Amino acid sequence: MRSSLAEWLLARFIPRSHAEAIVGDLQESVGGKSGGEFLRLILGVLCSLAWRPVGGFLLAAFGGAFVLFQLQAMFFGSAHLPAANALQQAWVSSLALLAAFLWVIALYSSIRFGLWDAMTWMSASFALPATVAVCFWWQQWMPSLAVGAVIAFLISAMFFRKGRLGVAAVAATVAIEAFVWMIGLTLSMTLLATGAKRLGFTESTVKTTLEIWLPASYLFLTWLICAACVRIHRLVLEGHGTASCFSPDEIHS
Repeated sequence: MRSSLAEWLLARFIPRSHAEAIVGDLQESVGGKSGGEFLRLILGVLCSLAWRPVGGFLLAAFGGAFVLFQLQAMFFGSAHLPAANALQQAWVSSLALLAAFLWVIALYSSIRFGLWDAMTWMSASFALPATVAVCFWWQQWMPSLAVGAVIAFLISAMFFRKGRLGVAAVAATVAIEAFVWMIGLTLSMTLLATGAKRLGFTESTVKTTLEIWLPASYLFLTWLICAACVRIHRLVLEGHGTASCFSPDEIHS
């Protein structure tokens, strides 16, 4: 029972066969000692395996929300900036959302896979010009400059296999991210509205429930996006042996 639970916990982060091997080795090392020693060792292994996925998820969730709120506040809440026309409102709002999507991927990938990972570099490289474009949206030359920077970086990435696969991984993750948010928020709000109607919630109860429901939905959807990020990374990058875009040895050589 104890070993089965330990294997199940470790299998959340590594393949089942590896988890079974680790648990077997720990059982042999513990021998006839108390169960507390085995628990201590399992918790140590679990923490060493879980800190990257958990840390990446927390950074992506809170960092992505921070970026989106700051970009929106900069666009909608700046009284000293000129009023935006309909076209500017459309492209700036869309670009701010895309930048937040890219930063979620970059922040999660930087912890989960490392700073030198291809997904980290590619997502951050696309997120940066999008963020700058939103920050200086009132400048007439900014859209052209941002588009030119993205196109130049995209063309340069196409000359390298790691770059092509990195771009493909980021593009696939962004597409899934947009789909998850569109469907997830729609289903979330529909469930909340249906439940409130059937249970006869008052206006104050609906407001209180909404304050809890929306953050919970956001965290759940972010978790799904992080899971998709891991899956795409394994299929596109790890499967082709190009997970690392640059290594420290390559940088200093």
